[in-house]
Formats: sequence, C-alpha cells, structure tokens
Amino acid sequence: MNSSSRPIVNNTFMSVERIQYLRFVAIGILFISIVSNAACLNEFIV
Repeated sequence: MNSSSRPIVNNTFMSVERIQYLRFVAIGILFISIVSNAACLNEFIV
C-alpha cells in the first residue's frame, strides 16, 4: 500500500512544483517584456 501510494504523492508534489515554476517563468517573461517595452518607449521619446 505504501509503495503504491508514494508515487501518487510524488506526482502531486511534482505538479505543484511545476505550477509554481510555470508561474515564476510567466512572471519573469512579463517583467522582461515590460522592461523592454519601457526601454523602447524611452528611446522613442528621447
């Protein structure tokens, strides 16, 4: 029973870590896009 239930716990743990990793990547991409857009706007204004 323990050996069969452990993989399920590991799968759920991996899915939670994967969701947090994807969220971190999404925030990073948004931050980079905002910074690049701000830099382009500054160059366009100047």
